[in-house]
Amino acid sequence: MTPVPRLGDWRTLTGPSGAWLAVAGDHVAAAGLDRLSVWRDGTLLLTATAGTSAPGRPRFVAAGAGGTAQVYWATTVVDLAGAGIRRLDDLARAVVPKPVPRKPGHAAGSPRLTDLAWSADGSTVLVSRQESGPSRSLSASATLYRSTGEPLAELWRGQELGPVAGLVGPDWAVVGGRQQLVCSFDGSRLAVLDGVTPPRRIDTDETASRVLTVEAPMLRLWDTTGWELVAAAEGPWVDACLGPGGDWVLALDYDGRLQVLDAALEPVDRPAAPGAPDGIAAGDRSVAAAIGGTVCSAALLG
Repeated sequence: MTPVPRLGDWRTLTGPSGAWLAVAGDHVAAAGLDRLSVWRDGTLLLTATAGTSAPGRPRFVAAGAGGTAQVYWATTVVDLAGAGIRRLDDLARAVVPKPVPRKPGHAAGSPRLTDLAWSADGSTVLVSRQESGPSRSLSASATLYRSTGEPLAELWRGQELGPVAGLVGPDWAVVGGRQQLVCSFDGSRLAVLDGVTPPRRIDTDETASRVLTVEAPMLRLWDTTGWELVAAAEGPWVDACLGPGGDWVLALDYDGRLQVLDAALEPVDRPAAPGAPDGIAAGDRSVAAAIGGTVCSAALLG
């Protein structure tokens, strides 16, 4: 039987907050549309601004040989050791849409980013965009880029709203459109995942052995070996995340409750939560929750 994670006392993290959360070790990152905050052991380490609308979840990138751990978010890289901030200017020039002046009598708006999802090594980012166009000619796309701004492959283009979720694995990416596509880095289609609505989040574990798709009506857990469905759980759900080992899930329901689900997505516990969270993330040592304009964290006790 999989051990049920136990949570310590919740504490409030002071500083600017956001609903897109990530946790790694003693660090918590929270992003909004234009700002990132990072805490270390409960203390605010830094804040960074994007300078433009930058939807997407921050991703911790482990230290390589001779390097330091970093956070990749939008077109910004944060060095956790020295609290330094580096801008990926070439990537920004490649992916950030330029404003399009509105013309009288035209309903079209400017293109905009809808999600940026980074790989675990910081080499690749999946960029989802909403192109301009009136409602009868919506156009959206999802394209893989290198961190240098070089395009790798357009994975999807369709006449719908731009995906608000995506995920980049070791050699595959999941596009969170109405039809959830799994593609290789060269654009080849590997699988189509069942779904009812575009997911609001797509998550994975530390080894990318499982993928969790989070829709309001349903959670679905997938085995990435053959992209077979492992389990599903009816909602409605606000948010959910996989534990680092892929053997449990933290889920937020529409009643404001925090639930622990096992590897079969069966409920096994309902730990106390600080208010009614609208965002959740888990690491190997702690979890974080977003509640309105506040971020709270709790230690994982086992």
